[in-house]
Amino acid sequence: MTPHDVVPELIVIAGAPGTGKSTLARQLQQRWPRAPYIELSSFREFHLREADWSDQSVEDEEVAWENLVFCVRTYARRGWTPVIVTDLREQRVQQVPGQFGDLQFAILTLVANDETIRERVGARTEGFVAVDKALAWNHGVRERDVIVNETKIDVHALTPVALADVAVTAVTTTDGSG
Repeated sequence: MTPHDVVPELIVIAGAPGTGKSTLARQLQQRWPRAPYIELSSFREFHLREADWSDQSVEDEEVAWENLVFCVRTYARRGWTPVIVTDLREQRVQQVPGQFGDLQFAILTLVANDETIRERVGARTEGFVAVDKALAWNHGVRERDVIVNETKIDVHALTPVALADVAVTAVTTTDGSG
């Protein structure tokens, strides 16, 4: 990166479970130390009482989304950017352009082959462990059209560092003065 590179205020990392969203978020946070990293699920943990989330509801997800929107806007307004967000369901990813259209944002959607999803999700003992649902999610993401400011990245055969390099290139623009 050069002093003339511009990074968006918000980077949404989307994709099915097992595609490497959290790993990429941590890699990007190392490159931009002031970058807050927020998982939508962290807001749900405040009010869900059951360890297995059996008490989750549409309302609790809406409350979490509203809190996430507030936090993203607060960080961006104060210059703590880029705000890195993960853990959004497809419905919320689709809403990002409308909800954050007044901010500079980028959506990095990670996709993987079936073998990668089976291996990564199948090895989990907690969190999202439903391999078939993760595969269906990944197929849906692969097949849908790209949305505004979105880049789809196939993570197959990319190391975490190589994925971060691809992601930085995808979200970085030049301010024209370089």
